[in-house]
Amino acid sequence: MGVWRLLPFRKADAVENMAVDEAVFRANIRNKALPTLRFYGWRTPALSIGYFQDFAKEVDIEACRRLGIDMIRRPTGGKAVLHDQELTYAVIAGTDSPLFPPGIINTFRIIGCCIAKGLMEVGIRLLEGVLTQEEEELKSELMTKKYGSENWTKEGCKSWISGL
Repeated sequence: MGVWRLLPFRKADAVENMAVDEAVFRANIRNKALPTLRFYGWRTPALSIGYFQDFAKEVDIEACRRLGIDMIRRPTGGKAVLHDQELTYAVIAGTDSPLFPPGIINTFRIIGCCIAKGLMEVGIRLLEGVLTQEEEELKSELMTKKYGSENWTKEGCKSWISGL
């Protein structure tokens, strides 16, 4: 699988966190950096929005300012994420990396499997999980009222945990 770089855990503000992610990404696509795994935290709460999102349409900017929540655009896609007391990670590797198969879902599955195996290496026992009755009921309600009728389980945890 080759050699990867691990950047040590560090807390930073939103601007620095996104600048580091983008700098590593740009260096990686120019073959000037090893594939990189980065763990980081947030000095202050921050809302990061995806590259293609519209701040004015999708973010209550005044509320964020009033609540002391920094706002930043990620160099990647996706929806808005509120970061606070959490551990965030970035996996940055070229599309030619032998670790990752084609397709984003398969890539996420590999990353999830690596995280699960890493947790087991340090003694954390993982059990294949199922949703509780309360979670199932809330999921059904959210699927019909908020998210439409998508099948939330087809790419679920079971597919990669069972392969460990």
